[in-house]
Amino acid sequence: MSIYAYFYEEKLLYIGSTINIKQRQSRHKSKLNNDSQMPFYIYLKENNLTFADLDIEIVNTDITDELELRRAEGKVTKLCNPECNLRIEGRTKKEYREDNKEKIKIKSKIYNENNKESKKEYNKTYNQNNKESIRANKLTYKEDNKEIIIEKRKKHYENNRVNIISKNILYAEKNKEKKKEYDKIYSQKRRLKREAEKLI
Repeated sequence: MSIYAYFYEEKLLYIGSTINIKQRQSRHKSKLNNDSQMPFYIYLKENNLTFADLDIEIVNTDITDELELRRAEGKVTKLCNPECNLRIEGRTKKEYREDNKEKIKIKSKIYNENNKESKKEYNKTYNQNNKESIRANKLTYKEDNKEIIIEKRKKHYENNRVNIISKNILYAEKNKEKKKEYDKIYSQKRRLKREAEKLI
């Protein structure tokens, strides 16, 4: 089993791996002749190159497992960063996300911006159709994480104490009349409750 690399004038173009180097070279030539749209063959076409113009380096390995061979190819690809490799072989989804954090973040942001309304509608429909399970999950989470939630709230208050107090004062100032009405209704309810208790 081998890992190989194609060069053009000392420029690293492509890294691959194979269990049979002659068959692999034959497939490369066939794909070039059949106008494959992979970056490696596009590069050769655009630069009027054939495989006769390229140099190849072959490293024979002691690896006997094809999956391990692809992972080894992926490590070499990641290290050497060739011009035309489309992907890093053997890389897990977790490793891909780790290697492409910023790219994924930007794509996600663009997608969210372009799909605000449809996402909003989807979330609304989902929440309506799953009210009970969402409520149950929230209650379970709160029950299982009481101490963590209390600690988080405490830290949040400590870190934002001045802002929280300022907001509360502003809210109270803006909503004086509402508070008066609320206090009035609350007092009436208390009075009714006391009167009802006397009758029992």
